[in-house]
Amino acid sequence: MQTNDLAEKMLKEFGPLMGGEDLRRALGYRTSAALARAARMGAVGVAVFDIPNRRGKFALTVDVAAWLTSLRNRKV
Repeated sequence: MQTNDLAEKMLKEFGPLMGGEDLRRALGYRTSAALARAARMGAVGVAVFDIPNRRGKFALTVDVAAWLTSLRNRKV
């Protein structure tokens, strides 16, 4: 699956912004606390950010799709 195909599917399901449980699952973290800890350490694979007056971390859906595709295409 190409980045654009995955991004299109994810945009239809999640919209332009991912957060909460959707973001946690997409990034592969077992718990919200694990994602929060990784974000504090700067160890999340995509740019995550805060939104004023909203709880949790957020990421752009297209960034998450691109990151997932890059992992799949990475040579081991």
